[in-house]
Amino acid sequence: MENRLDAVQASKLQKKRIVHVAIELLQNLHHHSASPKEKIVFSIHETNSNRWTVRSQNPVKPEAQKPLEDRWTQLKSLNLEALRAQRMKQISKHERSLHGGGGIGLNEILRKSDGSAEMNFSKSQSDVVVTFIAELPLRS
Repeated sequence: MENRLDAVQASKLQKKRIVHVAIELLQNLHHHSASPKEKIVFSIHETNSNRWTVRSQNPVKPEAQKPLEDRWTQLKSLNLEALRAQRMKQISKHERSLHGGGGIGLNEILRKSDGSAEMNFSKSQSDVVVTFIAELPLRS
């Protein structure tokens, strides 16, 4: 990924943002995916020379959908400055999840993509699948 970013002459900040969002989405897959694992998807696409799309998809437990939707809606309503303040507040609590995280992954995805991220759910007979799509601009 870094070689591809170098090839399109992305700035250091652009590279850092794209790599950071990719890592957050991969950590989400690692920590929060439910079975079946075959439905886990991660991809990065250069949609044009000015924009990349990072996408992840994974099954979640049905009871996780509502809290996740509520948290996403709450964070999506905040501007970038409020997201920064929310992140600092969360970090200062010194509380950690079962996997050791501080609960700031969704915030980071939104902040690093300048709010240009979406979360959607799809349901089948036995599965609830969450998809995250972050659009990351390559500014000149």
